[in-house]
Amino acid sequence: MFDFLRRTIAYLERNLTSKKVLTRETPPNQYLKMGDSFLFDNFYLNVRLPKRDKIYLTIGNDCMIGGLFTFESESGNVILGNRVYLAGGNVICTNRIEIEDEVFISWGVCFFDNDFPFY
Repeated sequence: MFDFLRRTIAYLERNLTSKKVLTRETPPNQYLKMGDSFLFDNFYLNVRLPKRDKIYLTIGNDCMIGGLFTFESESGNVILGNRVYLAGGNVICTNRIEIEDEVFISWGVCFFDNDFPFY
């Protein structure tokens, strides 16, 4: 019994504590379409209800992107144009968020496209 618990805890520590980060050196995520751009080490893509063969995040050329991108629904879609700089923050998408070309966004910013109430 204790061996099973020890192995289960080791498995959870190995798989839940390691943050999977996409960088230029790793192959792209199946939910990401990216031009010739760079992903910071703090980039993380979180798809809550994944739909097979769907592109949730599209990144144009000459971008530098970091932060947490969370998709709350199957229909979520974020499009980042060319020459976009997003240093970090949160993008929480239910339907659609589009940031066009040549936009500079500092760290600590939150974008969301839903109208949930704040209490």
